[in-house]
Amino acid sequence: MPESHPQKKPLILIIDDDPVVRLLVKGCLEKADFQVKETTDGHEALDLLQNCRPDLILLDLCMPGIGGFETCQKIRLQPELKEVPILIITGMNDSDSIHRAFDAGASDFITKPINFLLLLPRVQNLLRYTNTMKDLRASEERLRQVLQNMPVMLKARNEDGNFIIWNRECENVTGFKAEEILENPQAIELLYPDIATRKEMLDQWEGCKEFYNRQTELMAKDGKIKTASWSNISQKFPVPGWASWSVGIDVSLQKKAERNLLESKEKYQKLSHEFSTLLDGIPDVLLLLSSNFDIVWANKGAINHLAKGSPHVAGKKCHDLWYQCPRPCVDCPVAKCFISGETETQRRESPDGRHWGLKVFPLKDRNGHVGQTILLASDVTESVRLKEEALRASHLASIGEMAAGVAHEINNPNGLFLLNLPLLAEIYADSAPILEAHARENEDFKLANLGFQRVQDIIPRILKDMQNGANHIKHIVEDLRNFSPKRESNLDELINLNEAVNASIRLMKNPIKNATDHLIVELGENLPRIRGCFQRIEQIIINLVQNACQALNGRDKKITLSTFTSPDGRKVALVVRDEGNGIPADLLSHITDPFFTTRRNDGGTGLGLSISARIIEEHNGKLSINSKPGLGSTFTVEFPTYLEG
Repeated sequence: MPESHPQKKPLILIIDDDPVVRLLVKGCLEKADFQVKETTDGHEALDLLQNCRPDLILLDLCMPGIGGFETCQKIRLQPELKEVPILIITGMNDSDSIHRAFDAGASDFITKPINFLLLLPRVQNLLRYTNTMKDLRASEERLRQVLQNMPVMLKARNEDGNFIIWNRECENVTGFKAEEILENPQAIELLYPDIATRKEMLDQWEGCKEFYNRQTELMAKDGKIKTASWSNISQKFPVPGWASWSVGIDVSLQKKAERNLLESKEKYQKLSHEFSTLLDGIPDVLLLLSSNFDIVWANKGAINHLAKGSPHVAGKKCHDLWYQCPRPCVDCPVAKCFISGETETQRRESPDGRHWGLKVFPLKDRNGHVGQTILLASDVTESVRLKEEALRASHLASIGEMAAGVAHEINNPNGLFLLNLPLLAEIYADSAPILEAHARENEDFKLANLGFQRVQDIIPRILKDMQNGANHIKHIVEDLRNFSPKRESNLDELINLNEAVNASIRLMKNPIKNATDHLIVELGENLPRIRGCFQRIEQIIINLVQNACQALNGRDKKITLSTFTSPDGRKVALVVRDEGNGIPADLLSHITDPFFTTRRNDGGTGLGLSISARIIEEHNGKLSINSKPGLGSTFTVEFPTYLEG
């Protein structure tokens, strides 16, 4: 058996002056089975890269010495590193910095603080993309070698009439090297010194007239006349940038030409078979579309995804196949590609709920007009779902940890403010008469470069504002504590929901009075009890009522609180309805997210509904929200009833 060799691990170079970032990123990458090297600045990195070629570079933008932008540019100036992907790690996520990073040669970027659930996919995608591009370039080189070394003559001319393709067989037959023919305006005269023959060839080429096996005489470099059989297939097989192109054989040696032709045919068939196998092997949807959205060709992936295995898709409209729609889709990327002539990308959701990443590539004729397009569609449904779930899980976990730490760190210094501010106020009150007497005796008496009358006016307000601010911080800390990982609480109380509603209304008396003249309370009779914590149920009600008060834009608007029992007696419900501004549809899915608030400038922390949602979950309850902009919102909370025995 042949000896097997372990696959080499990809090498990743980290360039970052922050040791904590390097440590965390290195640990994450090594855990994913990557090799990792690290440097602290651009100078050190450039020195290291003299003898090291990593598979990917992670580069921080803000570093001492050579900054990230300049480091990126210097890396790109080294030919052996031009194609190494560079993933920028930066806290600067403004558009100017992003554009500047890409101009410097960056491949992608990820912002700080780093989301390590995103880091690995970004790294893997960049490595996968780089390998794919290497394979593509190798494939292009192989194709170029095939064309260059075909045993038939291949020549092509551009719009200016100059030869731009002159393969090796052309050199062998004519004796003229490519450098003597390509981009040489006199080349046609060298090959066809006979004026009539030259005029005929030019007329055929310039008119892109299609002909096959037409024999013409040309003069070789050694002065010998040779006969070549040419086939001009420019019109049938247009190639972008080639105004006309043709293939030919030297029929001076007919038998040899026949052998070469047969060999060429086999090579073409093999190449065609390889391309067909390659395209059918792609699991994604691949369609060739005409300008009227007809499907010209489809790979097996398209047939399996869109036609349920039926091969009869040619001639159908793409919008009919995708959406069973008689007209092109709104914002259709195919239509946009035909208009712009540029590659169009888009993500769409199909009627069956799948998410598709679409790329549409233009196929242009010799005049630059888009005659057909290639549509590549990848099913990214699972990727989108996993990404959203991972982001949310990571987001909530990080916020929970942060909330606990922030609450602890803020509470200690704020406790000093709350303890000492009343003492400062009392000291000032006691010293005010003394200072006032001193000021009467000394007219120019100042404190902190302020006249004493000014001091008398602002010091009480300053102390009061500081007291209010400290109390506001205290309330925020309490919200953060409530949001941080669950604390032990007694959930074994038997609670009458009506009693919790009445207690909450008493506590919210002033906010309700300031918000509306119309509070309607409709409490159901003989409600079954629920099991839980009275104080936490009360907290839910207070949060919902407070949100309702803040949603109103006039005292004539109503707030309605109602309770009732479900028909089967298994649930007790609380409904809080307001006639406020309502919630836009695009925000409804986010209003229970931690720290999400539309009242940031008014002191809102965005924790009230998040905390309430978690308390409801602790009590095995359910929160439903129905809102329409301009018509108000309705919050419904359902709890399971306590069944004795």
